[in-house]
Amino acid sequence: MTARKHPLRSTIAYGLLAALFLLPLVSFFGLLLPGGRALAAAGLLLIAGYGLLLAAWSGNGRRRGGLMVFLLPLVVLLGHGTPALFWSTALVALAWYRSFFLFGGRLLVHLPLELMLCGGGWFLATTCGLGGAAGPLTLMFGVFLFFLVQSLYFVVGNHEGEGEAGHDPFEAARRRAEAVLGPDC
Repeated sequence: MTARKHPLRSTIAYGLLAALFLLPLVSFFGLLLPGGRALAAAGLLLIAGYGLLLAAWSGNGRRRGGLMVFLLPLVVLLGHGTPALFWSTALVALAWYRSFFLFGGRLLVHLPLELMLCGGGWFLATTCGLGGAAGPLTLMFGVFLFFLVQSLYFVVGNHEGEGEAGHDPFEAARRRAEAVLGPDC
């Protein structure tokens, strides 16, 4: 089972791993960054890691240059931006990277889907896990919910650039058989 063939399951698994690694990352960044920026730095690292996972699925050549998109939230994090500005910038970077650089270059076509997924993931993460007086388990639950919502990208959208991951397996098998047998059969 490879990540290229199962992006839905792999995104859910990444969300679980991200939730498990959240607290050690927050503790590490708490030693390096002043104030409450440790959670933001850990979140940015987890979102950029998800971007790398998406890049492995896309299989196109634009993935390396696109990772530069995640420098914008880093600038906001290291500057004196508010947490709301940071998180909205990080989510815009994720949406831009996923829909423009990786899967077809049609950000405006995927804009409603990206708004639903990034906004819905942020809403669930903040209301169920990250909002209010969040303890360690609720923080981890919020991160898992965010990536659980992000996995819907591979269910709802039509992604031509992702290979055969989002298509009917029987249709993919038929196309491969036609390619082997030739156009005359």
